[in-house]
Amino acid sequence: MLMKNQGLPAPLAQYFQGIADIATEAVADKWPGPGPAPEVFDDLQTPKSASWAGIAVHPMAVLETAYIRLVQQAEAEAGSDTDKAREAAFQALSKFFILESTEPAPLGVATAPLIGEATKDLLAAFKFTQVQADGQQKGAYDLLVQIVQSAAELVARMTSAESLAFATDGVRSAAAYLGLYDFPPPDVGAHWARAHPNQSAAQTQALVDEVRERLIEPLTEPSVAAASPRSLYNIGPFYLYRLMHRFLGGAEGAPMTLSAKGIASGAATGALHRPDWLWLTEWHEDRVVWLDTKLGELNDALMAEFGIAQDVLRFHLKGGRAMYVALGAPEKGGNDWDTGVLINPTLSPEYWYAAFRKVNDLILEFLDQARFGYTQLLGAHAGQLAAPRIAPQATDDLAFDDLTDPDEHSEYTRMALLSGNLAPEALEMSGTGSGALAQSRVRPSGVNGELIDIGISTRSSVELLEHWRSVRVEKGHGVVLDGIPIPTLPYFVDDFSTIIREAIANKTVDRKLAKRLRRLRLVLLSDKTSITQAIAHRRAAVAKALPKAAATLDLAKQDLRSAALAWGLEALLASTKVSYTTDLWVAAFDDYIVAHAAALLDPQTIAEMWRVIGPEIPEGEERDQCELLFLIQNATSTLAHRILADRAALSKAVGAPDAPEAPLWQGICTALQAIFALNHVGAGTGEFYATSGLAAEIQRGHAGVDAPDPAVLSAGGAGEVFYRAGRVPVDQALRELAQRLQATLTGKPFDVTVTEAQAQLTVVVRTTERLPGIKIGPEDVVVLIVRDEGKGADAAHVLDSVDGFVTASVRDLARLFADRAADSEDYDLRIRRKTAYRFLLDDVLGRQIAQIRG
Repeated sequence: MLMKNQGLPAPLAQYFQGIADIATEAVADKWPGPGPAPEVFDDLQTPKSASWAGIAVHPMAVLETAYIRLVQQAEAEAGSDTDKAREAAFQALSKFFILESTEPAPLGVATAPLIGEATKDLLAAFKFTQVQADGQQKGAYDLLVQIVQSAAELVARMTSAESLAFATDGVRSAAAYLGLYDFPPPDVGAHWARAHPNQSAAQTQALVDEVRERLIEPLTEPSVAAASPRSLYNIGPFYLYRLMHRFLGGAEGAPMTLSAKGIASGAATGALHRPDWLWLTEWHEDRVVWLDTKLGELNDALMAEFGIAQDVLRFHLKGGRAMYVALGAPEKGGNDWDTGVLINPTLSPEYWYAAFRKVNDLILEFLDQARFGYTQLLGAHAGQLAAPRIAPQATDDLAFDDLTDPDEHSEYTRMALLSGNLAPEALEMSGTGSGALAQSRVRPSGVNGELIDIGISTRSSVELLEHWRSVRVEKGHGVVLDGIPIPTLPYFVDDFSTIIREAIANKTVDRKLAKRLRRLRLVLLSDKTSITQAIAHRRAAVAKALPKAAATLDLAKQDLRSAALAWGLEALLASTKVSYTTDLWVAAFDDYIVAHAAALLDPQTIAEMWRVIGPEIPEGEERDQCELLFLIQNATSTLAHRILADRAALSKAVGAPDAPEAPLWQGICTALQAIFALNHVGAGTGEFYATSGLAAEIQRGHAGVDAPDPAVLSAGGAGEVFYRAGRVPVDQALRELAQRLQATLTGKPFDVTVTEAQAQLTVVVRTTERLPGIKIGPEDVVVLIVRDEGKGADAAHVLDSVDGFVTASVRDLARLFADRAADSEDYDLRIRRKTAYRFLLDDVLGRQIAQIRG
C-alpha cells in the first residue's frame, strides 16, 4: 500500500518517498524475520494530539483512586523492564480512560484557533453561506465577503509575500484568487468586494460557486503542508511537542515491531537533516532563536503578571547539537533539534499551570506556522530534493558528528515511540478491559521523521526541580546564526555521567555507551571557561574535604583522570550533605577512599563490560582515555553503593514501629517519646515532628505497605526530627531538649551533644555501639538529629499523629524526598531518593487514599 501526499508539489512528494525508501532499507538491513521486512511509505500530514480522557473516572471524583493501585500493580508485575512496565501501565489505564487522538487545541479561552481549526470554521461558515444563497436570503453576499476576508487572514498565517511562490499548489491558488500581497491582508475583503459587486441573487449564487472552487476547495485539500505538529500529553515525566514528517510502516497483517519502528524513525530522521544543506540548518536555527525570543518575552510578561522578580521560564537546545554549539563546533551536530522548556517549580500551582497554559498555546502556534514554513523552505530548494541521500564523498569535506548512532534514541524519541506504539492498542482497549480486540487487529505503525522536539517537564517531576537548580543557559554561535540558547558544558558532564551510571547500576551496559564516553571525554578536555572553572571548583572542594584522598589520587594534576575523579567525588560529597553529615563521617570517608583506591581503580573491575564497549571506539589514545573514564564512573558508582549500603545497615539497626526487634529501636523510641511529650507542655510553645526516612518508615508501617526494597527509605541517613518554633525560641528549645535526652538515655548506648554550624544548632544523638554492616564511619554513628525546620522545602505543611508519633504528612515527606533527590548530584543517591519519592506517593499515600473508601 502506498499513500501519497496528493496536495504536495511533485518534487516534495518524491523527496519524502525517497526518505521512506531509505527507512525501508534500514529496517530490511536488520530485519530478523520471519517473512519479508515491513516497508515504509509516505503519509498525509495532519496535526494530532494525544491525551488521556476520563471516562470511567470523572476528574473531580477525588476518592475514585482504585485505578492508581491497579496501574501500579500492573507495573510491578511487569518486572524490571521499564518499557514493559510502561506498556502494562497503558493497558491498565485503558480500563478507565480513553487515549484520545484529536487535533491540538489551545488551552487559553481567548487564544485564536489554530490554522486547522480556523480552516474548519471557514468551511462551516461557507456551508452556511451556501444555504443562505440557495434560499436567496438577504445578507448572503455580506457573509461571502466576510469569508473572503477570513480566508485572506488564514492564508497570511500559512505563508508570506517572500515565500508564497514556494507554498503548496492549493495555498498559492487561493492566494492568487484573493490577490493576496498585492494588497495587505486586512484590505483583501474590501478589494474583492469592489471587483465582485453584488448585482443580484443569481450573481451571489455564482460568486458562491466561484469562491468554493477557487478558494475553499484549494484551502481544504488533504495535505497543504509537508510536516505535521504533534502534541503528546500522555507521557508521564514531560509534555512533548513535535514538528515531524509522518510516515507509515507495515500494513494490515504485516506488523512493524517497536524495534523496527525505532530503526525506521531513526533512519528517516537522519535523512531529513542533511548536514551539507546549510539552508536547512539555518531554518532550524532560526526557528530555535525565534522560539527563544518569544518565550523570553512571555517570561517577562509572566513575571510582571505574577509580581515576582525571578524567572518563570527557561528554554534551551538539548542533546548533541547543543553540546557541539557549547564546544564551539556546531557543524558537527546531527539529527533532529531537541529543545526543553522549564517552568519554575517554586511557583504556586495556580501560577505554574497559568504559565503552562500560555507556553502550551505559544508552542502550538509555533508548530502550526512552522509546518507551513518548512513546506515553503523545501519548495524554495526543490531542485536539490531529487537526491535525498548524502553522497559518501560529500562527507569527506564535513566535520559531521561521527558519534551519531542511528539506532540510539533520545529520551524524547524513545518515550514518543512507546507512546505511539501503544496508542492504537489503548484506544481499542479503552473501556473494555480486554486486550483481545487489540491483539486481533494489526494496523500500519506511525514512523516519525523528527524535525523539532520541545519538551516541558511536568510540575511533579524530580527532573524539573533538578534542572531548574542546576542548568545554566547561555547563548552560543550556531552553524549560521548567533543566539542559540544552550546549557553550559557542566550540564553535559552530568547528563552523560547519568546515562553511564544508569547502565552500570541496571547492568545494561552495551555498545551504545561508547558514544556517551567519547562525548564525555570531549567535554572534560574542552578549554572553555565554563568547564575549566567547574573542574577547578570541584578539585578545590575535594582537596579541602578529602585531603588524604586528593593526595593519594593526585587530584592536583591537571589532566583528564583527575578531572573525572574530582567530579565524581565532589558529587558524592554534595549529595551526602543533602542530609546530615558530620565532619567525622567525611574524615572516615576520606580514609575509606585511600584504603580502597587501588581496588576501586583496578581495570579488572570493568573488564567484562569493557569488552562490549571498547571495540566501538577507535584504538589509541581516545580508547584508552574512554576506558579510564568508564573505570572512574564505575569506581564512583561503587562508592555510592557503599554509602547506600551503610545507610541501609543503619536503618536496619534503628528499626521502626513494625520492626521493634531492631537493636536500637527501644532507645530511639524512648527518645522520640521524650521529644514528642514536649509538644503538650503548653499551647504555642513549639512543636517537634519526625521527618525524612524515620517518618517515612513510621508512615509506611502504619499504612501496612512493604517497600519493594527494604532500604528504599534509608537514603536520608540519620533519623531526623524538626522543631517548629513557637513561643520558645529555637536555641532554647534545642538546648533544653538535649538536656532532657541526656537524662532519658542515661545508661543506654547513646551519646547526646549539641553542635553549631553556620549559626544553626543541632542536637545530635549517636550510638556508642559498633553497628554491623557499616564500613564507612566513626565508631559513634549518628542515629538521630533534631534541628529547626527552617523555611525551605524541608518544612512540612501538615503534621500527622501516627501511632503515638508526630510526623510530617506523607505528601510532605514525598515532597522532601523529591527535593533532596533534585539536590543530589550523584546518580545512585539521586535515584534512591527519587524511588523513595515515588514509593511514598504511589504506594503509601495511594494506600491511604484507597482506604478512605474502604
